[in-house]
Amino acid sequence: MVNVRGTVVPVVDMRLKFGMSKTERAINTCIVLMEVGRDDETMVIGALADSVREVVELEIGKIETAPGSARAGRPSSSTESASTTTIS
Repeated sequence: MVNVRGTVVPVVDMRLKFGMSKTERAINTCIVLMEVGRDDETMVIGALADSVREVVELEIGKIETAPGSARAGRPSSSTESASTTTIS
């Protein structure tokens, strides 16, 4: 959890989500804040990352549900969904 302008935001270690070891805190380690929507609810979540090279804003129409094979090896959860997009 992190406090962002008085709001508590949950933070997910992305290395753990991808089956890797826990993120070691270093000078380039950062938290990427994302605004995500589900049904009629919008929330802010943080993603702990080793480093960031570029930040892009995605149009909602460009994000698609990932095909079943994209979730292979990861447990399914009613609170988790997988999406994909192409960035050129």
